[in-house]
Amino acid sequence: MVNLRLGAAQNGYFDEAFKFFEAMRNEGRKPDKLTSICILNACSSLEQGRILHSDIVKASFELDVRVGTALVYMFSKCGSVEDVLQVFEKLPQRNVVSMIAANAQNSKFEKALEYFEKMLKEGILPDKRAYTIVLNVCTSGRLGERGTSP
Repeated sequence: MVNLRLGAAQNGYFDEAFKFFEAMRNEGRKPDKLTSICILNACSSLEQGRILHSDIVKASFELDVRVGTALVYMFSKCGSVEDVLQVFEKLPQRNVVSMIAANAQNSKFEKALEYFEKMLKEGILPDKRAYTIVLNVCTSGRLGERGTSP
């Protein structure tokens, strides 16, 4: 059953994935990390996302960078930057690129650049994905001059 859930979520059958997830919950089974990540990626509403976040907390497994990044992505996709920040601040290890993307996705362009600058100050070297997101932030936010500074 777990493979069916994962396959449904990973292949865009989000309603089916949630049906499997609900069946699992109704049986009293708690999600593991992999199931949680897949279902979070399939989530499209803030209400569903908050229920899933609650389930993750109740399952009481350690909130690591993978689950945390999935939560950040899900809350960002649902437009709740406040929830994004709340999750991000609780993570023992943080994926700063996800915060740049989350803020960019919600038109918080200056905030996205602040996280990029924070990443640089902490000595984290940006990868191609980070640079691409930052260049998109500069373009979308009409911050072109920021995208050309060293």
